[in-house]
Amino acid sequence: MSLVANARYRQLVEGMSQGAIITTRAGEILFANAAFATMAGEEIADVAKTPLAERVSARDLKAIFSLLRNESRHGVEVQLQCCRGTPVSVRISLVQDTDDTLTFLLTDLTGRRAAAEAEEMLDAIRAGQVDAFVVGDVEIQLLSSNHSPYRALVERMRQGAVAVTSTGEIVFVNERFAAMVGLPQDGFIGGHLGNFIDDSARGVWRDMLASSEPVYGEMLLRKMAGGHVSVIVTVSQLDEHCLFLFNDMTERKRHEAADNSSTRFLGILGQELADILQPLGRSLAKIQESTALEPELRALLDQVVRQADRMHKLVGDLRRINPG
Repeated sequence: MSLVANARYRQLVEGMSQGAIITTRAGEILFANAAFATMAGEEIADVAKTPLAERVSARDLKAIFSLLRNESRHGVEVQLQCCRGTPVSVRISLVQDTDDTLTFLLTDLTGRRAAAEAEEMLDAIRAGQVDAFVVGDVEIQLLSSNHSPYRALVERMRQGAVAVTSTGEIVFVNERFAAMVGLPQDGFIGGHLGNFIDDSARGVWRDMLASSEPVYGEMLLRKMAGGHVSVIVTVSQLDEHCLFLFNDMTERKRHEAADNSSTRFLGILGQELADILQPLGRSLAKIQESTALEPELRALLDQVVRQADRMHKLVGDLRRINPG
């Protein structure tokens, strides 16, 4: 693999949303991307040359050593220690095993769906899928399953990744981008990225392609079967190629809509409860004014008043979620 191609894969890995590390066979971290450093709550420079085993809880050491011996085909779930807060529950899976190094992918298990997607991703990596990579405008280099560990990670990252020439001809796509637009991965090479950009975003896309600086924006991608995919795009330059990273916003917007609906419901619930508690509070205040209560009844009344005050505070919190 050329130095340019390897650098391209490394740049993509450094910007991917899943954690990625390369270790010695003994478990010493040689490389970590920004996502892993964030999970660990440290700077990338502080992660290098540290043992992976020191970054998990004591109860997970057995699982980590099993993973380093390549005895856990489907990965292990562990608690990754974070120096800035609560440990992060992650799945660590082996992507590539060479004579000297091990390459791992880490998926935050906060969302179990992401873990399922990562599992499918790893099965496909282990199947040894092979495709072609165009270097420049002429040479085509076939990549075997014994390729760079960076490429193994890029192939299955959750972001769509596309490398194009300065005029927009596609020289590489990963499986995620292929799935976004609904075209087999081997159907892209030699094609033009502009064919997958919606007309409304053509101007933005051309500006991104011409920019010499990293740029960011939103646009619509065309799907082969019809329809569109809403994406956030990050673009950067590497030598003679331009790298596009696409984040699918469709699912995120769906989650945001569900969150907004839940927020509105909680706000309405808070208002309804407040309407119920107001007359209750007035009644309790009236009873407290009585001087004819026996001590035992007075104690019970005070307890009810305290509970009612707690309810008022809880309802106030609910109403603040959606003050409108």
